[in-house]
Amino acid sequence: SKPEPALIGNPVQLRLNMPDRPDPVALLILSLDERLTHVKGGHVITVDAFAPALLLILSLALPPNGNVVLDSDLPNDPVLHGVRIVMQSVSFTAGGQVGNITNLWALHIE
Repeated sequence: SKPEPALIGNPVQLRLNMPDRPDPVALLILSLDERLTHVKGGHVITVDAFAPALLLILSLALPPNGNVVLDSDLPNDPVLHGVRIVMQSVSFTAGGQVGNITNLWALHIE
């Protein structure tokens, strides 16, 4: 993600770089905390995908190169100052099996 740290009321960009594979879809999970969670097929993710820490689960169609760029603006809300959002993505094959899991990364907001 960039910039790091992200500034309240300014643009932010998230980049998802999955390996070049034919996985058609991925879930991007945004959370306020970390937690080891078992997912389909014995895989483990480290982002907390449960309430109350869970912020958003976003379904993404993956292009053949596996790269997705999401641009947005952070709200101009002082409550966001000091927030750390952790993110992780899991791709799935056409047959519904777990394809790839990204490393955990964080966006710090100031």
